[in-house]
Amino acid sequence: MSVQLSVITVTHNRCALLAKKLTALAKQTLPPEQFEGVVFVNGCDDETRRFLDAAETPYPLKLLVSETTLSPALARNLRVAKAVGRVLYFSDDDCSPYPETLARH
Repeated sequence: MSVQLSVITVTHNRCALLAKKLTALAKQTLPPEQFEGVVFVNGCDDETRRFLDAAETPYPLKLLVSETTLSPALARNLRVAKAVGRVLYFSDDDCSPYPETLARH
């Protein structure tokens, strides 16, 4: 089965919150092969990049990294270009979806 939904997240120096989000995505009732995580690392100078480089998720995880901080709108638009899902789900790094959230979308 192919990716149906792309979860698009922009993050800036909030590694702990992003880690909670990725964990919540791993607990979704939607099978992991049906969605992807698409994360824009927006000028982070904390441990976010190291965390993401080592992250293991049951769903595909794509990263785009900017060394400078871009506007949230530009960062989201850049992520859309990398997403493959026919449904785009924009979710901030401090949002941890309930297990059934992606399946309902």
